Amino acid sequence: MIRAFRHNPKDSIAGVVFFGIGAGAYVLSHDYDIGTATNMGPGYFPAMLSIALMVVGVASFARSLRGQSEPITFVHILPLVQIVAGVIAFSVLIERTGLVASVFALIAFVCANRVLTRPVEVLVTFVVLAWASVMLFVRVLNLPITAF
Repeated sequence: MIRAFRHNPKDSIAGVVFFGIGAGAYVLSHDYDIGTATNMGPGYFPAMLSIALMVVGVASFARSLRGQSEPITFVHILPLVQIVAGVIAFSVLIERTGLVASVFALIAFVCANRVLTRPVEVLVTFVVLAWASVMLFVRVLNLPITAF
């Protein structure tokens, strides 16, 4: 096994994931005209952002070579799963149910651990986020998103 994965698996895996996503985005950004720094094309920003992501990946992997860390456990993976599930639920529901219901689904997944211990905090988070989202995206920016 590679030394980095043995000593610091969190930074190693994060570095590989960041670099992989950055490399994939860089390849996809070449479907558009990149242009130059003074005359940017539609692919310029995605290309530069993907290069930055690859640099973060290399830096994270290099950091993993320095020292030891605690192993990855289920407790550390669960929040990641909750966030990904919340984002997926939001993206699936936004067109079907509207912005408020999508924000509710997002908060329900992301704050699932706190619903029983701090229900008022979760409710306030939902109300503030739903209100701010409706005000910004529906009222101010006039995006074609239904609130309900």
